[in-house]
Amino acid sequence: MDVLHGQLIAEPVISPNPTQDLATIRFEGKAEGALLIELFDGTGRVRQQLRANVNLGWNSLELPLAGLAEGHYLVRIQPEGGAPEHLRLAIAR
Repeated sequence: MDVLHGQLIAEPVISPNPTQDLATIRFEGKAEGALLIELFDGTGRVRQQLRANVNLGWNSLELPLAGLAEGHYLVRIQPEGGAPEHLRLAIAR
């Protein structure tokens, strides 16, 4: 784990944004571990969850979005034992 910040990941980005059916989340893994990605709609409901392992170095995860309505979503990346990161995502078709 990163000693200075206590974070498992750094520099998370999501693209393309806006997107249609698939988004990619990229981040730097500061250590190996696990994380949970949750996608929330505008009412705060969890619409999707994805568990993944983090590798040391750059990581890339695909987030399938087919079947979700157009709109704005919040993506929460919750590393095991670390503080969550939040990203905004728009789905436009």
